[in-house]
Amino acid sequence: MVLVMWLCATFIHGTGSVMGSVFFAPLLKYFGGSRTRIAMLTTVNIATAAVLLPFSGWLLDMFEARWIICGGALVTTLGFIVASHANAFSTLVFANFLMGAGIAGAGLIAGSVVISYWFKEQRGLALGLVATGVSFGVGLIAPLATSMIGKFGWRLAYLVLAIPPVVLVIPLVLTTVTTRPGGASNSSRTDSSLMAGLELREALRGHTFWLLLVANFISYMLASSTYVHEISFLTGLGYSPVHATLALTAQWTVAGFGKPMSGAIADRVEVRRMLAVAWLGCGWSTLFLLKAIHPGAVALYALFYGLVSGAPVTLMPLLIADCFGLKRFGTLSGILNFSGMVGSSVGPLLAGRVFDTYKSYNPFFVLLAILATLNAVVPFLCSRLEDRTGVHDLAPARASAAQRV
Repeated sequence: MVLVMWLCATFIHGTGSVMGSVFFAPLLKYFGGSRTRIAMLTTVNIATAAVLLPFSGWLLDMFEARWIICGGALVTTLGFIVASHANAFSTLVFANFLMGAGIAGAGLIAGSVVISYWFKEQRGLALGLVATGVSFGVGLIAPLATSMIGKFGWRLAYLVLAIPPVVLVIPLVLTTVTTRPGGASNSSRTDSSLMAGLELREALRGHTFWLLLVANFISYMLASSTYVHEISFLTGLGYSPVHATLALTAQWTVAGFGKPMSGAIADRVEVRRMLAVAWLGCGWSTLFLLKAIHPGAVALYALFYGLVSGAPVTLMPLLIADCFGLKRFGTLSGILNFSGMVGSSVGPLLAGRVFDTYKSYNPFFVLLAILATLNAVVPFLCSRLEDRTGVHDLAPARASAAQRV
């Protein structure tokens, strides 16, 4: 189960995450316009996923995950194909709409829901391993797509990216994935009532939900604004496209180790502490970019930011389960990730606007450090499910080790 969810994260979410950065320069050259205009493609992609995530989370609570994931994979493939044939900027906008819809259905939220139901012990490690798929996808796709763009053009690069979801992801998901061990029906109200946790209305009444809503917005805004503009930022300082892509690849490769490491530690240490450390690290490591004219500063940024940047993706599902339980885990995760995706859509636009206005990203890097510092306080203000109800979240019947892996 972990392996299949990892493949979904790699070829759906990971590939979608790298689109804005790797294709930024060639699309800017082909279609022209400002950097803000090209950054709008990422905004459309992320905003579409944001709008659909609450609905996707509800579907995952009510129906078998395999159907939702396969639908998302098909839509993602269609988005790549449409992008490869784009002759007008509006066609690219539509293609990114499709890619965003695919991420909502087959991205990390689906993996978080499935893994959270399948694992009670070592849930953090399992979530971290699945989340490494995003980092691996970026680490694999970024240099591959950059090479293909240089040799064959951006159109063929889009077409090649359309292959793995159809030939690899969909067949494996159809044959192996169930939302819960034993294939229990998600649509059964009785089944849902067996899960400890809060109903949606109960969660919305408390301060914890709203704190996490804002914190997730800031967390995703920080992440998206840096990776979308990173290659363009570095090439503007004189780095070659290959070296700039190498920095991005190194950053995401390190993040691949940081995600399971943070999850494994959170299985043993209070998740709130880990999340606070991760947010502080994300914010303050961006300050290395103030000295990015020096390769050593870029290397330090890739190392330290990479180690902590993926941790919130692993740790937030743990905190959601700890605060609200699993009863409406998919729906609550979808709504909270909606705020995160809105932050992801705002971040690249805001960063682009800062650059277009000041001809520098430096003021934005300082702002991110300040917001991340404020974010680090939030986990300690969130109430536990146990404090509200006297019970922990309950995972379904234990599956075999072979099935879970």
